[in-house]
Amino acid sequence: MAWPVTNSYHEVCLTHLVWLRNDLRLDDNPALHAACQSGGPVMVVFIHDPAHEGRAGLGGARTWWLEANLHAFEQKLRQELGLTLHLYDGDSKKWLDHLTSKFAATQIYWNRSYEPAHVARDKALKQHFASKHLVVKSFAGNVLQEPFAITTGGGGPYRVFTPFWKNLAQKDIPHPLPQPKPCSGPQDDEATSLADLKLHEADQGWGEKLAQYWPAGSNAGMQRFEEFVPLIGGYDEQRNRPDLPGTSKISGYLTIGALSVRRLWWLVREGLNIDDPVGNIFLSELGWRDFAQHLMFHFPTITTGNYKQEFDQFPWQEKDELFQAWKWGKTGYPIVDAGMRELYETGFMHNRLRMITASFLTKHLRLDWRHGEAWFWDCLVDADLASNTASWQWVAGSGADAAPYFRIFNPITQGEKFDPQGNYTRKYVPELAPLPNKILQKPWTCPVPPAGYPKPVVDHATARAEALASYDRMRGKQI
Repeated sequence: MAWPVTNSYHEVCLTHLVWLRNDLRLDDNPALHAACQSGGPVMVVFIHDPAHEGRAGLGGARTWWLEANLHAFEQKLRQELGLTLHLYDGDSKKWLDHLTSKFAATQIYWNRSYEPAHVARDKALKQHFASKHLVVKSFAGNVLQEPFAITTGGGGPYRVFTPFWKNLAQKDIPHPLPQPKPCSGPQDDEATSLADLKLHEADQGWGEKLAQYWPAGSNAGMQRFEEFVPLIGGYDEQRNRPDLPGTSKISGYLTIGALSVRRLWWLVREGLNIDDPVGNIFLSELGWRDFAQHLMFHFPTITTGNYKQEFDQFPWQEKDELFQAWKWGKTGYPIVDAGMRELYETGFMHNRLRMITASFLTKHLRLDWRHGEAWFWDCLVDADLASNTASWQWVAGSGADAAPYFRIFNPITQGEKFDPQGNYTRKYVPELAPLPNKILQKPWTCPVPPAGYPKPVVDHATARAEALASYDRMRGKQI
């Protein structure tokens, strides 16, 4: 793009520029809080720069979610702090250079990201602005503890979750910062509108149906969390039941930064009088989120390659017809198909179903986990590079602290155990609704097969045996 020639910003001096990324909130936003406390004018910017996101851009669902939360944050920032969210499209470095010059900014603030591409970009930007005598202040804004703050006794990174969690749980987790007080800042007529960013053109039509499931913004996220709090006591058991309202469904708000993970940590600890967080399952799930960031920071190749390099030799199949059946919920296994259809309908999938469907893809179908990860990346509102890749590799057996490959979920018994009345399955696979519970998860045993529902794409026992044989071949065993 052609950069206009502008004069420096003369009305006020020493502008403090806040560059927002995945931190669209006022509450416990360290970068925004520090800038507002500076006493000078504050300029808040968001730069849509897909070319520097580190992979092939955001998925369709996440793109819609970004636009929805930018809209909610834009309104909240104006109404409660009196500031404008300035939106720009294009190269982040060029825009930051241009804005710091135009508005005589002396300090830039941002909250740190630990994605490999972002780490490299932010490091280069710090060096660049230091050469121009500008101060960059970066903060830990989206984790309980930063990836480099948790180390083993030998000073290295953790590879196993349990000792990582025990270490993290004993750390002094910072208390969340309050929302800043209203302050003033400049206006920029070069900023674009949210509509002109044209994010809706890249969301692949997701917005029309996702809005009914996902109200955007911090207020909506906190309301959802408050509705979940009374259920925390039964979370250990009910979190595995997709037919029950036993999970928080706040992951999307954490991913986009509409909610603060530190705020949630302390609301639970103080609200439930938890002295030792190690035994609390919900808090440990927040810990798992930090563990995924920890792994990605210390082992950045985990986002694209096998953590366990022996899996580079695994004999994955390349059968697109099987992938398409899995992708669209037409495998012939009801619990698998229900999960995949929930994903495409709502932009979300229950965690138990994420494990079941991932196991089915990588073991029953013996398709590379990266195919599944890419589809989840496109479809999930809560798509997060660290959590998505770490979780897929955990199921596939190729990751850090992974479930062994020979742990193969039986989709029939998984459905019977975790959807005992069949309510979840019938909701997303309505063509099976008339079947009694005893054959719902194995409809091929019905004397009259349900019309319109496919036969199993693989036989469970045969697929399991072939998966184990493939695992043995990878390890060089005789079979």
